[in-house]
Amino acid sequence: NYFSNYYDAVSDMPGFSINATPSIGIEYVLGYSAVMGLNYKFNKLPHPLTLIIESKQPLFGDEYYVYYFGNGTVKNQYLELNLKIFNNNRGAIAPIGRYHQIAGIIGVGTFVEGDNIISSETDFVALGGYEASGAGPYTDFILSPSIEGLEVDTEVIQGFFTYTYGQKTVLYNKIPVDIGIQVVLPFNFFVGGDLFGLLENEDLTYEGTVKKRSAGGLRIAANFGIGYFLF
Repeated sequence: NYFSNYYDAVSDMPGFSINATPSIGIEYVLGYSAVMGLNYKFNKLPHPLTLIIESKQPLFGDEYYVYYFGNGTVKNQYLELNLKIFNNNRGAIAPIGRYHQIAGIIGVGTFVEGDNIISSETDFVALGGYEASGAGPYTDFILSPSIEGLEVDTEVIQGFFTYTYGQKTVLYNKIPVDIGIQVVLPFNFFVGGDLFGLLENEDLTYEGTVKKRSAGGLRIAANFGIGYFLF
């Protein structure tokens, strides 16, 4: 196996990290018990050593595979539409007090290659079972030195649903302070199945890599926000 020397490095890739997702938004009070909001979010999620595989069909011969093997960063931009529900029976009056929030998030993610990339010593092109020179052994894989070599659409559309339990207080009658705990619900509406483990044949593709890492970056979040009442 060509990758046997790097197997341990891939297996030891960290499964836990702490990341920040800044956001800016606006909220509107719908009544005594509901607030609707719209937020713009973005983040950059480091991806240490990763393996991305894309299959290709040559003009003649069998299918071959193009690999990207190295580190990188997943960059995301999101729009979030959320609805906060306040329990008036427990003394909360929107927008102040404890609340439950459901949100839908849609965005675009890209994988940006890093500095540590493992590529083949020569550039192989699997076409009709021969190298580009027309001689030499058949190869069914190519180690690409860049993401562009995978020949994929680098912008991946993704969407999530989240639930947040939080509380809002107000300082000086004008400055709301918001704290809460957010979790990503275990499905999304662009990839079927469980976000906590994509299907085996999908999680190593470019699209699967971006979506799985992005979901991990939002999976559990401690929210803190500060704002200003316009009126």
